[in-house]
Amino acid sequence: MKAHVKQNFKKGFFLNEENIIKLDDIITKRLKEKELDGKLTYKVYRSDSLVYETTEHKIIINEENSKRNLINRLEVFHDSENISFKMTYDKEENTRIEIEATEKDFAYLLFFDIKEYLITEVLKFREYKFIDLKIERWLSPLLMLSIMVIMFSIMGSPKLTEVQFNELMNSESIENKLNYLLIDSREKIEVKNIWYLLGATIIISLLLFSINEQLDKIYPRNIFYIGKEIIKYDKHCSIRSKFIWGLIAFITSAIAGLFVFYFTK
Repeated sequence: MKAHVKQNFKKGFFLNEENIIKLDDIITKRLKEKELDGKLTYKVYRSDSLVYETTEHKIIINEENSKRNLINRLEVFHDSENISFKMTYDKEENTRIEIEATEKDFAYLLFFDIKEYLITEVLKFREYKFIDLKIERWLSPLLMLSIMVIMFSIMGSPKLTEVQFNELMNSESIENKLNYLLIDSREKIEVKNIWYLLGATIIISLLLFSINEQLDKIYPRNIFYIGKEIIKYDKHCSIRSKFIWGLIAFITSAIAGLFVFYFTK
């Protein structure tokens, strides 16, 4: 009985040398158990437009995989009379497996062997792209609303407590009242500085429209951890970690500073 098995995996992949060797071993052993030719074919798509096929996984492992010839897509397949197998890794798409065999049990056994290894060892990253979430749709209005609340709170807050106001009204000193009016007039002029805050908020809101694309670059979803990409990715993770911890430290110190200012003023 013929069987056809197909699945798209949602999680992003982290494919290294060990994974390529192990998957090759898993698949070829199953093929040889059925006395089939165990050779797999690898088809590589690179950023320099070169596309080639090979039956030696060592050639894939020895790829330079630098910025000028980055691996964008890798297809692993085998075609024979009794089975047709294809597994695809693509930086812009989901990892896919498709198997068609004359024996149903063999097709499912091979599929579950590969699936189990992929889920536990290869598919490690998030299921979505940040650009598909459209974060700016809710983050930008939230930012604008927060700034508006702060602005109106500052502008609408009374400058005198009720006790101070009553003392000033009951005071017979014209000089104190005139001084208060002059100071109040000056403070209203200084409130105009809030518009600089509003202008900065608008600029930040515009920058938010590119945040999804930047997050996908900061947290890449599919990685061919081979060749020079190993050094590049490790360096990227190190810089990202330092930046995030630095940002957390800055936000924590800023919040602590605001609390100190509020309780000691």
